[in-house]
Amino acid sequence: MDKPNTRSHETSIEIRATPAEIWKTITEAEEIARWFAPEASVTPGEGGKMTISWGGGMEITHNISTWEPNQHLRTEAETPRAPSAAPESLALLAVDYYIQAKDGGTAVLRVVQSGYPNDAAWDGEFDGTKHGWQLFLLVIKHAIEVHKGKKSFHASLYEPFAGEGRTQQTAWTHLHVEGLSMMGPLSIMAGREPHEILVISKDWNDAVVWFTVSKSYIAASLITYGIEEPAFESAKEQVQSVLGNVAGKAEAEKAPVS
Repeated sequence: MDKPNTRSHETSIEIRATPAEIWKTITEAEEIARWFAPEASVTPGEGGKMTISWGGGMEITHNISTWEPNQHLRTEAETPRAPSAAPESLALLAVDYYIQAKDGGTAVLRVVQSGYPNDAAWDGEFDGTKHGWQLFLLVIKHAIEVHKGKKSFHASLYEPFAGEGRTQQTAWTHLHVEGLSMMGPLSIMAGREPHEILVISKDWNDAVVWFTVSKSYIAASLITYGIEEPAFESAKEQVQSVLGNVAGKAEAEKAPVS
């Protein structure tokens, strides 16, 4: 139940896996890096901590308040409305992961994120994480059902928009018209125009690439499975080239200096 003056959102997915396999995916550091962020550390158990890092100072530590193996994990963290937000804009956000076994060798993972203030200033964060969890759960399902046990590499990549001509909408258009075609055969898992799109790369052994387009930059999470590090580094360079193309980097370099 939500606390007074707060709200929550809920997302669920059915996965061909046991509750123990899903529990491992959401609680072990190496497994978390296969779907959530490139770096993670976990001190297990109630009272423990879970630290997630995307690099570049983007890091958050969650306190573990519920630890019921194969059933229920709850983490909590004081979270600012934006990286530059004042301390008074902090909110105690919680994430509950519920796992329920189903007949036929599947289980349902249900994620509830709560604690968002009923304040219009938090609407962007609320909507963004609501849609974000839909994509994260698709990545979890893909990692477990398609790539169980395979070696994984994960990179977070970023490119600021170059020049004054790029907007979120024009970058989204460039991504679809030019950027994605630079990556070979793809299948689209999900997306939300003009914010994000999740694709699977056939050339990289069904790797996941999650593009995020903001008002001032484009970013990507690249997660590979079952390929060696040199192939991962090559894929990373190619995704970075896509980001540069979409951000208008080459056009800005060619522009005459006034």
